[in-house]
Amino acid sequence: MVGLASGGPTDLIARIIAKPLSDQILQSIIVENKVGAGGSIAAEFVARSEPDGYTLLWAIERLLAIA
Repeated sequence: MVGLASGGPTDLIARIIAKPLSDQILQSIIVENKVGAGGSIAAEFVARSEPDGYTLLWAIERLLAIA
């Protein structure tokens, strides 16, 4: 889960990392963008999701410092 717009640097890095990570863990990785509130919407979504170990947040450090 990326909390910023697709096509931006945060999204680009997440997508670059997703491919080798997918190859390493032998699982498909889908990068999904939930835009709004400076990434807080995505952070809240991940925090409230089922703790199954499959939902990850790729965020900028200022979001994690505020959360």
